[in-house]
Amino acid sequence: MTEHTFSLWLQKLPEDIREAVLSDGGTSSEGDGILVSVLRDDVAPSQIPELVREYPQDVRAFGRARRIRLMAWMAKKTYPDSHAVFRKLTGEEEDGSGSNSETGELFLEDIKIFAEVISKRQIQRMASENRLDAVVETAKTLENEITFSQGGM
Repeated sequence: MTEHTFSLWLQKLPEDIREAVLSDGGTSSEGDGILVSVLRDDVAPSQIPELVREYPQDVRAFGRARRIRLMAWMAKKTYPDSHAVFRKLTGEEEDGSGSNSETGELFLEDIKIFAEVISKRQIQRMASENRLDAVVETAKTLENEITFSQGGM
């Protein structure tokens, strides 16, 4: 991934997501050698967890945004056992136990940060003014119906 390609990808992200993926300050292209090597067409996504574990300093150096971009690339690919590959990427062993993988901890933290931003976006969408108005109106209607059915009014 060239610096230009990476920059274009960042520009396409909504502001809140861009801020989150850049929140670790990792915008250096220092670790891009490992990123370029894992994004080649001849590298299967199932090979990536082992490749990144070999170069933890590079994986840390290229920052959260590039790690999330790598995971997005992996998620876009179709391959068997994708769930197992992501578990390995985040440091989980075959038996479900965690590991002390430095890169696994980085990827897991990246997923948590990304999920937090997406969750906030979903909550904001669900709590839009129109939806809240509809909920209030429905509650009033139900309250009136319950009161009427109980012999009130």
